[in-house]
Amino acid sequence: MSADIAAHYASVIALLPAGLTQYKGVVPDNPTYPYVVIWGDTGKEDSEALSDDPSTLTLKVYATCAGLSFDSVAIALKLVRTALNRARPVVAGRVAYRMVQSPQQPIQADLGISLPGIGHPFYAVDQYDLTSDSA
Repeated sequence: MSADIAAHYASVIALLPAGLTQYKGVVPDNPTYPYVVIWGDTGKEDSEALSDDPSTLTLKVYATCAGLSFDSVAIALKLVRTALNRARPVVAGRVAYRMVQSPQQPIQADLGISLPGIGHPFYAVDQYDLTSDSA
């Protein structure tokens, strides 16, 4: 039986700190800065059973932190990393392993966006590998 991908992403979002604006998958046209958007792939299912029923799901979860300055992104990254790195999400019917963080994109200006009176916002992306097995 395939794992519930949406439940895995919900379990990651549940770990995030309440003081940071959070989005899942997409950011609205006028976001509240600083923020984190959680997004990622649909995962890879594996099986070690002779029946070949998928029992393991591995997802690449991305956390994009954005802010109005370099420093605000660095602070958001610290909050997100404190909440997610080495954390073990709780997913019903699954046994999740500790997520491990790896940086994907450094803090940089988003030259594709210009905010009136502010300039370019900044962003950075971390990846977290999330693996779970059937309980």
